[in-house]
Amino acid sequence: MTLDTPTLLIALAAAEFASALILLAFLVSLKKANRATRLAFAIYAPAMFLVACGTVLVAFRSEVSAFWSITFANALVLLGFALRPEAIAVFYGRPVRGWMLLAALSGWLVICLVPDFFGSFSIRLIFVQAMLLAAAMYSVWRVFRLNAEHLSSVRLFTIGSFLEASAYLMTIGSQLIYQHESLKVFANPIQPLAYLVLLMVAIVIVSASFVAMAIERIQVRFEKQALTDSLTGLANRRAFIKAAERWFSSTNQTQAFTLILIDIDHFKSINDQFGHTAGDRVLASFGTAMKSIFPRAIPPGRIGGEEFAVLLPQTEKADAVHLLGRLREVISQCAICPKSDVSGITVSAGLITATTSQDFEEAFDHADQLLYKAKKTGRNRHVALDKTAPSDELTIVNSPNQPRGLVATS
Repeated sequence: MTLDTPTLLIALAAAEFASALILLAFLVSLKKANRATRLAFAIYAPAMFLVACGTVLVAFRSEVSAFWSITFANALVLLGFALRPEAIAVFYGRPVRGWMLLAALSGWLVICLVPDFFGSFSIRLIFVQAMLLAAAMYSVWRVFRLNAEHLSSVRLFTIGSFLEASAYLMTIGSQLIYQHESLKVFANPIQPLAYLVLLMVAIVIVSASFVAMAIERIQVRFEKQALTDSLTGLANRRAFIKAAERWFSSTNQTQAFTLILIDIDHFKSINDQFGHTAGDRVLASFGTAMKSIFPRAIPPGRIGGEEFAVLLPQTEKADAVHLLGRLREVISQCAICPKSDVSGITVSAGLITATTSQDFEEAFDHADQLLYKAKKTGRNRHVALDKTAPSDELTIVNSPNQPRGLVATS
């Protein structure tokens, strides 16, 4: 069976239409995706529809005028392919570069006004295929450059894009060698079939990978939510302990660390006097302060109602106490209730500095005991134990910061 070029293009257009419908159907079903993801699909689906319409018009070259089958048809194809990297940018929260779309469209329309260009099938074909090749490679560059979320499905997108690029390179190479002056571009029957298979497989892979990227993003977001305390933005207890244990298991036995457990003093009093909304506001402010002060190597966590934890690898006691002092200074300015004169909160803390010769659970229990001691001896202070010192140095330090207007009820 002979596979003529119009038949090939109609088959290709069918795959492109199917791709557009799949992307559109997925857009309609995106209930849990963020706005950037939905907008990206709202761009990508019409982009593939434009490409499909342009491909159909090219297939009917012998049935319609040159304007519709050459100028307008290729303008649709080029515009559709120019929209794809923009959809990728939007997917990652970047704005659409309208000037690039305008340049691609107007550039083609202007160059079609040049008689030598418009009258040469060979030059037109090579130009269009080169533009499609550039768009495919640009899409790959953008998807990798913007992939701050490290989505693994990006690799599938890359495979599809390289298959697509291979088809364009094959067309350009064939035209450069044989210099055909009609739609019968290929020198033997195998080449059109290879071109068709490559492009159809590429379209399926690229479209499917874009869907996979959206699904993976939703999955990552849910996983992150499952490991994040929604009120403070800190790691929750499970996430903090998991990260800490991972660090303990990956380091050697001589690595020093400081573990700090922190408890907001008289938090029940805040809830009792000002309501739970004020309490939530204090917790949110406290979380913000912790994220701004403590290093992110191991994210600080909220491990209980008003209890927090920080693991500081390669940190001596003096440095950890300094960071704790900065936290005290910031939260001392915290407004508990905007409608009252009460401001400033204090904390009690237990610090242990040790090496990874003891496991995390043992260090956590020690820090918890030190925190209990700080609370029992008057609060608004920290108790620190340095097990790296020759004699297991224990210190109790009161804070000069005092809350203003808060009456303790617990």
